[in-house]
Amino acid sequence: MSNETGSIPDGEAFDPGPENLEWVPALIIVWAKEEWLRCGEVALFNRPGQTFSLGRGDDSPDGHRRVKWIQQRPGENTPTPPLATSVTSRDQLLVTARAQGLEFQNVGKYPMIVDGRIVERFTGEPGDLVLLHGQFLLLVTRRELRMKPRHHFAEAFVRPFGMPNALNLIGEAPETWRMLDELAFAARMGGHVLLRGETGTGKEPAGRAIHLMSPEAAGPYVSISAGNIPPTLVEDALFGHVKNVTHGGMAATMGVIGQADGGILFLDEIARLSEDLQVALLRVMDDGDYRQVGGQKNLVSRFRLIAALNREHERLTRDLRGRMAHIVWMPTLSTRHEDIPLLLRPLLARAAARAPDLVEPLRTRQTDGTIEIVPPVELLDRLMRVEDFEGNIRDLDAALNEQLRQSPDLRDPAAAIRGSTPAPPDAQGSDGREEKRAATLTVEEIEWCLGQTGGNHKAAAERLTVSRGALYRAMDRLGMKRKKEE
Repeated sequence: MSNETGSIPDGEAFDPGPENLEWVPALIIVWAKEEWLRCGEVALFNRPGQTFSLGRGDDSPDGHRRVKWIQQRPGENTPTPPLATSVTSRDQLLVTARAQGLEFQNVGKYPMIVDGRIVERFTGEPGDLVLLHGQFLLLVTRRELRMKPRHHFAEAFVRPFGMPNALNLIGEAPETWRMLDELAFAARMGGHVLLRGETGTGKEPAGRAIHLMSPEAAGPYVSISAGNIPPTLVEDALFGHVKNVTHGGMAATMGVIGQADGGILFLDEIARLSEDLQVALLRVMDDGDYRQVGGQKNLVSRFRLIAALNREHERLTRDLRGRMAHIVWMPTLSTRHEDIPLLLRPLLARAAARAPDLVEPLRTRQTDGTIEIVPPVELLDRLMRVEDFEGNIRDLDAALNEQLRQSPDLRDPAAAIRGSTPAPPDAQGSDGREEKRAATLTVEEIEWCLGQTGGNHKAAAERLTVSRGALYRAMDRLGMKRKKEE
């Protein structure tokens, strides 16, 4: 094992093999102002007690081992380039792996913010968030040194890291990859499928994914929700009806079961079906025979059923449950928080297409010169703290719409520390770092803090974690006018 690596990429640095699935503390990038497409990248820490440097560029100027970033996928740890954001020190944070998490020490130019407070030291446990002012939001978590390899999800459907795959499903979290592998297995093996999951977990897109990965991909894909049909019309919607069934001139209809012949029928909210209709559905699932409403002869439809259920199993008859060859549980958003920035990307793109003026303030130049639509960090910070999303992915859309509605200027660079307070003196250290910090203050930081404190220099200095004298020296250095005394 190399002594020069702080995290665990492939190759000479570390190659644990598929049998080594040890869990270790990790960091995940969940917001990056100038490197937005790096969201989802992981840094792994497998050496308890050893300290590594997180910062810009390849090497630490003080000789610390450097944190390495990877794109982690099943069976793969792909190294990525070092951080390139200019507003990040070469040694910004020192990170030490501990038994229960990660210990952070800020040694760089820019504030480290935790729970709205500027701090110099912090020990984070899984679920905690660390903000590097204006540039990165990092999630503390635990990850396997190497995710279990995928067995069924074909390489042909894989797309670049963080992008929607060929099935238009998005996510890089371990729970997302587990779901993809299970969907692929169900698609290949045949038989009827039951998708279990809360509202908004993406059951209908998962059904389409099974169709595209299955031998039935050339056949039709028919989708219907039992919850959207009046109870008196459900039978007709499923089985269709013969001509003139209730009155003269009434046209015959095929019904979704007839339409799905040779393909897949996706039936959402299957638990809404009455017990009699479940029995009738079971009959056609077994042998393909069914009758239209009012019909006297048997028709045949050979299809695979993909049913979706967000209620308890007990709402289905025992026989219908028994016909489901595969049950796939859809992960909730709370079990894959690190996918939130990836899921926001298509929502932002859609908003840009519909109302470009609303997202114009979000267009941000990246370190490679390209322009990306980057949401405000306070939105990500808020979403990453939600423990239970009632509508799951739908909640992200609602949160983004609310953000766009309320924010007249989403480019406010100091939004993340609005209302923050400095950490106690014993957390700041007393080794001259105050003067080092004062020497790197910018006009933007000072003006914002003065604005927030009504021009009170003492209060502004406290927010900036420097003395009033150090603030004055910084203002003189920057050519800023100041009062002699409050």
